[in-house]
Amino acid sequence: MLDQKFIVDGSDFKNLPLRSAIYARTLGIDSMEMLTSRLDSITKLVREETTWEPVVWYSDFNRSARCLCEQFELQEMLIDASDSHAFDIIVVGRFSQMARNSNIIDYLLEDGTLKVPVYCIEEDIIVTSDPDNVKETLMAAAEANIIESEKMMNLED
Repeated sequence: MLDQKFIVDGSDFKNLPLRSAIYARTLGIDSMEMLTSRLDSITKLVREETTWEPVVWYSDFNRSARCLCEQFELQEMLIDASDSHAFDIIVVGRFSQMARNSNIIDYLLEDGTLKVPVYCIEEDIIVTSDPDNVKETLMAAAEANIIESEKMMNLED
């Protein structure tokens, strides 16, 4: 369902100092505890296996990935990715947490609505609408984060 042209090996980027958004979704048959568990396990993996800093969490409880209109937190995350540049990468268990239907996938990837890459833990891949420039994009974000950290350290001195 997910076109290979949007997929990049994710292991190459785990040592970059990136700010990450964490996203999880559950269906009606799942519980709030399941949603919390998903968010916790994604956060734990990010902290233990990457140098990324989790900075914001989004979750859609009891929502289908077949209709973007039901995923309010996902919509907010897409807006934040475009407007605020609060994070450099989105982390999910698998891409189907965000989208299952080909129309939504096309909307996110073909139409360029998805402004930041998505790291999918289970497949160890990055899904992006701009696979040719993902390395440059993430390297630039990492460099900006290093510069910002250095500025903050200088202010503290």
